[in-house]
Amino acid sequence: MFYTKIILQGKCYDTDTIFSQFPLINSKKFTIANLTILCENIIKNKSIKDVFIEYDTTFSCMMGQLEQIYNLLKRMTVHGKKTIFFSSDYNEKALYLSGACSKRIMPECGRLAFLGFKRQFSYLKNLLEKLNIEANVIRRGKFKGAADIFRLDKIDEAQKTAHSRILEVFDETAKKTICSSFNFSQEFFNENIEGKIIWAQEAKKLGIIDEISHLQQYINKKEKEEKIHKYTFKKLKSRFGKGRKVAVLYFDGGIKDGENDANSPLGEEIGDRYMIKQIEKIRKNKRIKSLIFKVNSPGGSATASDAIANALLELKKEKDLIVVQSGVAGSGGYYISFPAEKIFTQNTTITGSIGVISVFFNMKDFYERFGITHSTLKTHEYADIETTTRKKTEEELKLLDSLIENIYNGFLSNVAKNRNKTVEQIDEVAQGRIWAGIDAIKIGLADEIGDLHSALDYLKEKHKTKNLSVEFYPKRKVSFISKLISPKEDLSFERSIVNLLNIENYIKRNNYKILAMYPEIFLTDFYI
Repeated sequence: MFYTKIILQGKCYDTDTIFSQFPLINSKKFTIANLTILCENIIKNKSIKDVFIEYDTTFSCMMGQLEQIYNLLKRMTVHGKKTIFFSSDYNEKALYLSGACSKRIMPECGRLAFLGFKRQFSYLKNLLEKLNIEANVIRRGKFKGAADIFRLDKIDEAQKTAHSRILEVFDETAKKTICSSFNFSQEFFNENIEGKIIWAQEAKKLGIIDEISHLQQYINKKEKEEKIHKYTFKKLKSRFGKGRKVAVLYFDGGIKDGENDANSPLGEEIGDRYMIKQIEKIRKNKRIKSLIFKVNSPGGSATASDAIANALLELKKEKDLIVVQSGVAGSGGYYISFPAEKIFTQNTTITGSIGVISVFFNMKDFYERFGITHSTLKTHEYADIETTTRKKTEEELKLLDSLIENIYNGFLSNVAKNRNKTVEQIDEVAQGRIWAGIDAIKIGLADEIGDLHSALDYLKEKHKTKNLSVEFYPKRKVSFISKLISPKEDLSFERSIVNLLNIENYIKRNNYKILAMYPEIFLTDFYI
């Protein structure tokens, strides 16, 4: 008999096939897609008895991703694998995930602490004032906070309301799952676990930890006593199952016009041109009968979001289209979700944020402060409307405002039509507000709590079949050059606040753009 090991470490992504050029076995990213494939292979392999899950303290993910990882670990447990969870530090995430496993171990020096969830906001308004840079924000939706970093110096009541509810759902979901997993009452949890730091021996007395040991020490003991050996998967194919063919297409990143950009100040951004090619490839493949579109995106370009949504609507004419929302599917991320016949979401998915925003910068005084002046020749008074070298006129602001209004109305209309609601009904829950997935269902923006396997079960029931052949997209492409060089360091949302210190570059990149976006500048704060 064999055992195998899964290590949860680093930052969690949904997929690593969009930007990475390296084979699965060499991927540095921890992804839900790879974990899904690995779990299916472990379940299928009858010779694997034990699965060790090692939780590294560097591991971070969004709460909606954590829910999906829990479900995957639980799936292995339910299918008869002995899942053994190890961490030296049982924080909120580790405690939550360990409940999906058969057994939990911790070293003598380990600790357990459920201290709750938080969010911290940063603002650049005062910095811009010191630099003599003026930011004009035009938006639709009183909750649309993507430019709050420029226009405010502290959180306003609208954002406080929305984000407080998100944190409340995080807390409620974590506690409910933990109590259910360990058969604890809410009172027991509140009295003995919440807000406390608990050491290994006490954690064992409380019934949370089953054994006190270091991981390798425990594995060595198992190898000696039970004569089991380590099983290592050398190469995993990005598919599983047999039967009716289903494509799972991952969208993991921001949204931009054109091609992909892994070097954006806002993190990895997926181009509409790239994604439409993937959608069209699946649409034209006659063997593929259904598409599950897996969305993990805070949004981005309004025009790119609309183009991707249109491509999905075209595909929907010929195939099933199901959306599964992951950690975030806000604004543009929701825009590319609405075409689905059914939207699955996690309890804690950050979704909604139906609104539009644009920021216009006036850097005239900034330039003059450093001796830089500009002269402009133009054939029409609006020819330089995008410029950062002067203040916008009242006529220009009215023109831009009408543009934002038109895009917002289009957003409302498209969502209303595809969600079988009136525009007034959608406008009431829109206004740029983010919603937790469980609340999005109540207001009609999503249909059901569920992950990838929930979507597969839905398709099985719809088509009266027990068997599905599932294949993941985009496909990984490995060039000869990429095999010779080492992977670049991960370019993530966490760098965005640092990159913003390159103010001029950031402003030139984002000035005048019409965005359907959740404020991904803060997205790293939703990694727990």
